[in-house]
Amino acid sequence: MTYIVSGRTLNPTHSLLVATFSTVTVADSRLTMSSQLKSLGVIFDFRLTFDTHVSSVCKACNYHIWALRHIWRVLPQDVAKTLASSIVSSRLDYCNAVLYGTRNSTTSKLQKVQNCLARAVLQQRKVCHAQPLLKSLHWLPISQRINFNWQPWLSRYSLLHNLNTFIS
Repeated sequence: MTYIVSGRTLNPTHSLLVATFSTVTVADSRLTMSSQLKSLGVIFDFRLTFDTHVSSVCKACNYHIWALRHIWRVLPQDVAKTLASSIVSSRLDYCNAVLYGTRNSTTSKLQKVQNCLARAVLQQRKVCHAQPLLKSLHWLPISQRINFNWQPWLSRYSLLHNLNTFIS
């Protein structure tokens, strides 16, 4: 048995236990275990690295960016920005709080997609530096978006923790 959280082996008292078996018997039926599980659009792999999930999100976003590039030349910039936010940015933001604490190589794939989206919205070339484009669009980088989405959970935890210490 191995203890793994976000793809890293950690202290057994603070990490998730991952069992290594291939079949389970439930109600006299043998079920084969899968290496990944998709729930609410998020793909969980058995090591919780979320590499498969990020690859799936990148593939879907790149398809939509490619499709929208064909019509963006005839759209005003504010309409293009609205389309980008509604179709692609919402996909990047959906359930990205589960990516808190993952490797930088995992989140950098999503950052590349966001950079590509910013270049497409502002009709810039692929060699243009993306950081000023993100600032002009008022978009947070992916790592900051993940932290922003994680903040309500941290606030609730600290509120409950402080409440428990106050009561006891």
